[in-house]
Amino acid sequence: WQQDRDRVPLPGKVAGGVLNSHDLSRVVWVRREFTAGRYVLWCGMPILQTAEKADSAAAHATHDQAGMVKEFVVD
Repeated sequence: WQQDRDRVPLPGKVAGGVLNSHDLSRVVWVRREFTAGRYVLWCGMPILQTAEKADSAAAHATHDQAGMVKEFVVD
């Protein structure tokens, strides 16, 4: 659905970001009330291939494009 953002109606909605760093030791709880349905968690942070300063105008692959996506169901 993310690649077809112009579709109406959208098949889902964004609930907001959770993480803002790559600190692998950081523990985060997602405190939301989920009604029954299908949900997905994904990471939209860019994957930088080099230590050089990134070109902010250039397109960069993101973690979700590399498979950092998790679907879950609430019954």
